[in-house]
Amino acid sequence: MLKLLNLPQEVLVNIFSQTDFSDYVTLCRVHFTFFQIFQANMSLKYQIACQIAGVVDNRSCNIPLHKRFEILKRVESGWHYLDFDFERALRVQRPSNVSILVDGFFIAGDADSPTTIRYFKLPSCGEESQLRCLGGFTLNGDDDQCIFHVDLDISQDLIAIGTARSKAEENSPDISTVEIHLLQFSTGEPHPLAQIPTFSIGSPESAIDAFRITGKYATIIASSDFAVSLSVLDWTTSKVRMARDIICQNCLFDMIFLSQSLVLVSNPKDAALELYTIPEQDDAIAHEPILTLRLPAAKRRYSGILCETETRRSRSCTPHSPQPYHNSFEKSVISFAISIECQEWTEVNYSFLMVVHRSALVDLCLQKAQSPGSAIRCQWKSWGPKVTRWFPPPGTTPLFITAASGQRCAVINHTRDRLTVLDFNPLNILRCLHAKKRGDTDDWGVNRASSVVTSTSFIRHNAFKKKIASSLPYKSISHPSSFYRKNIFPASKMNLYLDNERVVQFAMKEKEWAILDISHVGRKSPSKA
Repeated sequence: MLKLLNLPQEVLVNIFSQTDFSDYVTLCRVHFTFFQIFQANMSLKYQIACQIAGVVDNRSCNIPLHKRFEILKRVESGWHYLDFDFERALRVQRPSNVSILVDGFFIAGDADSPTTIRYFKLPSCGEESQLRCLGGFTLNGDDDQCIFHVDLDISQDLIAIGTARSKAEENSPDISTVEIHLLQFSTGEPHPLAQIPTFSIGSPESAIDAFRITGKYATIIASSDFAVSLSVLDWTTSKVRMARDIICQNCLFDMIFLSQSLVLVSNPKDAALELYTIPEQDDAIAHEPILTLRLPAAKRRYSGILCETETRRSRSCTPHSPQPYHNSFEKSVISFAISIECQEWTEVNYSFLMVVHRSALVDLCLQKAQSPGSAIRCQWKSWGPKVTRWFPPPGTTPLFITAASGQRCAVINHTRDRLTVLDFNPLNILRCLHAKKRGDTDDWGVNRASSVVTSTSFIRHNAFKKKIASSLPYKSISHPSSFYRKNIFPASKMNLYLDNERVVQFAMKEKEWAILDISHVGRKSPSKA
């Protein structure tokens, strides 16, 4: 101990910069000098604050370190109380059904120009709090093309745009001609890393339901009348790295990356989550899952399992992003919107929300790799109750308009008057439990409700054959949604988006106009937290 204390402070700071949060707590308990070093060094304080919040610093950001620390502290305190330091709204004329929120940019299609998308820079901490449209992209090509999907990876300066032929009577995809355009977000030119910047996907008999960009891969889901095709492409080379065809009708599948080479497929036909590994060899293709995680047995069929999570891998240097930090990909949670038929072959469904940490699913794969003789199928009771949390619907009412970002999920109830944020960060939960044990009381403000749940809950519902147990701890806080407070009610459709500093609601009235409403998270008054 004395030898360690005798080291120069610069050396100690360098050593401490390699520690994680648990090491920091241990060191501070060992000797008060170590605590003083952490408190006196802004770089160490910010590093620990990032680890607690589950974010990764963007070292390419030009905001000074002390300012980044203040922003992170204010935003995290805002999430704790669900406090908004400012709100902005913008009326968007004639939007299409295409819209996403990524890294502070909101992208929406244009109903009047089917080959055009517009992007908006959303206001942030320390910036001019103006909500404005910065520009857009218009694809050159035939007049009968329309944009049906878009994805953005700002860390690679990549925007991927999916187009399809539009029918004469309406802008709906013709299943015969679907193309993906890989462009630089900063210039609109073909992306230099893509050997084939524009390529066709799918077959004449199939329609593309969705695609996502994660790192150098693109996940693609295509469906026909009686089958679903799931594939992973290396978008830099256009080579197929995973492919799976499933005979199925009227089921909603989804596909996301759990890690750099691990893919999760939500399979409602088999009521399971399937995990695939992308082969190391460039010419190899994965066809079979390495692990299948069964979901609770239902009385009728699962009709859809859709995923919400971080799809961009965290990088310490992201020059094209204006954000001072980004959510950690590895620490994020995945929310599954699960639908189960109320009656056979009807469009009425029971809706459930299931949440799990991405790392929990990765750990299950690692256990499988260490036990090659173990069964490739895991029954629900052997894996699910310990690592998931389920939320039930009220009757047959569609309960959830959801979004997920980092370790948080946002939910708007079926009456659209209440916004609830669920926080699954174990350190935030621990802080709340310690505060409660000390007898500290938080001023949650008017119309807010907060709770911490660490016990096992049970769902007894007609949709399932047995009760469902789930144990993942979480903290919830809710208060009236912005549309309810402003007396704005969407006429036809509403989307909810979430990132590390905003709650965004996008309400459309047919294709006439939409309201883009941004609530920026931040503590207005000095925080106790």
